Amino acid sequence: CTRMCALGGSADELTCGHWYSDMMVWKSAAGYYIGTMYTTPEGFLEPGGRDSLEYYPTKDDAQHALDNNLFTQRTYP
Repeated sequence: CTRMCALGGSADELTCGHWYSDMMVWKSAAGYYIGTMYTTPEGFLEPGGRDSLEYYPTKDDAQHALDNNLFTQRTYP
């Protein structure tokens, strides 16, 4: 996991309690995607974000893309 502030992007582990998981494969109604899980300061789990621009038809396809860095990283405004 990576510990960082959700606001400002600080990596100050002493004052921030926001945790993002490593990238992994997730499923949505649109298909499988590469993204993260977010843990709030209160310990609740929420979707952290979709990191892949692509959606994949199968979990294996998405995992292959993640394992081999074959996905397009989404950019956020």
